[in-house]
Amino acid sequence: MEVGDSIQLSSFATDRFGNELELDELVWSVSNPDIGSITESGLFTAGTTAGEHTDTGITARGTLNKIESVTVAPLTIIAGGVEFIHIVPDGDSVPIGAGSPFVVLATDVNGNIIDVPEEEFEYEYSIGGRGQEVAVFIAGYEIGDFENAITVTLPAGAAGNDEALVVQSDITVRQRSSNIIAVEVVDQDGGGIFLIDLETAQLGSADTSFSENGMVELSPSWWPDGSRLVYVSDPTGQLQVYTLELASREILQITDVAGGVSMPNISSDGSSIVFVSLASDQWQLYVADIPEDVATNPVTLESSVRISPDDTAQHILPYWSPDGMTILASQNTSEGLVRVMLFDPAVELEPEVIGPFGSVGFGWDPDGKSIRVGLATADGALDLGTLELGTTTPVFIEPGLEFLVAAWAPDGSEVVAIDSLLGAGWLLDSDGTGLRRVVDAAQVPTRMSWRPREYGDPVPIPAFEGEPAMLEPGDELRGPVGALDTSLSYSAVISTDAGDIELELFDNVAPMTVENFVNLSRTGFYDGLEFQRVIEKFVSQAGDPPGGEDGAGYIFNDEFSRGLSHDSAGVLSMANAGSNTNGSQFFITHAAANWLDPYENDVAKNCADDNVSCHTIFGRVTNGLEIVTGMTERDPETATEPAVKILGILIVES
Repeated sequence: MEVGDSIQLSSFATDRFGNELELDELVWSVSNPDIGSITESGLFTAGTTAGEHTDTGITARGTLNKIESVTVAPLTIIAGGVEFIHIVPDGDSVPIGAGSPFVVLATDVNGNIIDVPEEEFEYEYSIGGRGQEVAVFIAGYEIGDFENAITVTLPAGAAGNDEALVVQSDITVRQRSSNIIAVEVVDQDGGGIFLIDLETAQLGSADTSFSENGMVELSPSWWPDGSRLVYVSDPTGQLQVYTLELASREILQITDVAGGVSMPNISSDGSSIVFVSLASDQWQLYVADIPEDVATNPVTLESSVRISPDDTAQHILPYWSPDGMTILASQNTSEGLVRVMLFDPAVELEPEVIGPFGSVGFGWDPDGKSIRVGLATADGALDLGTLELGTTTPVFIEPGLEFLVAAWAPDGSEVVAIDSLLGAGWLLDSDGTGLRRVVDAAQVPTRMSWRPREYGDPVPIPAFEGEPAMLEPGDELRGPVGALDTSLSYSAVISTDAGDIELELFDNVAPMTVENFVNLSRTGFYDGLEFQRVIEKFVSQAGDPPGGEDGAGYIFNDEFSRGLSHDSAGVLSMANAGSNTNGSQFFITHAAANWLDPYENDVAKNCADDNVSCHTIFGRVTNGLEIVTGMTERDPETATEPAVKILGILIVES
């Protein structure tokens, strides 16, 4: 029966021969008011909870000759038609480039879930995401809050509904600490390393091999600044440690150890290396200082110090602590048992057992107070978690899968892990949510390592009470808050005493940066300022108030786009003092200056490195480029002649 329907019930008693007996008393009841209600005469009205009710439901209690008999009548309540659809989770927070699976639930007016096949729904995604994945939102490269980022429609006629039903969900795209994962895979040729770019890789594939030299390449880790991949390879016939500089593709040999090495890890200051090498048929730990002339004077076994205490057990998977004072490693005993230990690189303290048997280490928390571990389960897989030093019980994450190998993001917010059933690589948030595949099982991933931060620490968006709004003349200056109406198109005219410069603004890919430029222009901040720095055949730069003032008094985050490049004259871009330090200063190029791009060879640069240039492009000159390129070379520290002055900036919206 359907929700709200009524039916008259009756009950009678029989003897064992089936003869009907008249009851002395009959009492009707319902176990749960959500199931329905029933009168003294047995008139039942179905409630709002659809489903099969067999063990509980309508109960008839009859009495004959003071003997009570009870009967429970099975009941099925059919849900009504589809009235609403819902996105779960609603308002998810997703890292840049990550996929966020969701489900769409259809319910009747009473909240009963109605089974509607996933393919019945239609899915649309805003500029905050990309891809055509069914029930997976894939975040783009912009950080911020995206209203109605997911739109799901149940068309009219589907699931028997008369009208189309629509539901929308907001998405917050947040900065992630790293987008590049080095993955060791094993194949018929021995092994190799792939770089997964989480901004561009399709789910299910590791799409970029870092080297095509035909050599075996294993044990990936990273130089502390993320500029170089550290790995082992065998061009000499033995596995030695090499580095690959991502920008130049230069390969440098670090070790020349008789017998070969594996599992290298570099200290946080880049001065020391720990690796494993065979001694008495056991993998043992060695540490060494890295010479400044390592290219001609590589690390040898003679220049290294063995920190494993004896040959009775193997020690593998070493990781330097953030302060460089301790090395985390996993011990394999002669009985085949594994446990986590701490080693003193100075060999002044005895190794310390910190994990139970069955534990394996996967690195450190950034603060050095906890380690990342896996603890073996009964079936040989690993439960992943964090173990605080001085405690004995890890805090586990519960993703619904069991894993064999794992690696945490530099900030600990995400984990990439290999599941024990399929052998595929999965990315998930460290609380176990947001599970998505990033490596195909056919590639048999065995080890992984996250590149250190490509980005600096993100700057908080200014607190704003009420609906975010653009600034008006007379308003106090503040950083962008996401108030720009991106349904409009924006352009600008910079009026100078040398002529007008017309600009197209890229609000669709850099909305926060364009909002900032529009705000400063409309409030008159730029009026009277100069193109204070001009480097001939390079850039003209403006936006710095005179007198040593601190720009506009705030900074805000970078907004990088792979589709944009400093590839020609007339590119409008933000000047900065490092990662996520944008303020009021901008520049316009005189010629191509691709080294200012945040990507090189389509690989994200380590923009957190102060020696690396990464700039947000947010527009392009459409008219008046000759005004820009015709400016006289000028150093603001030594110039005596006046610069080209900004008279005002007109913002045009359409």
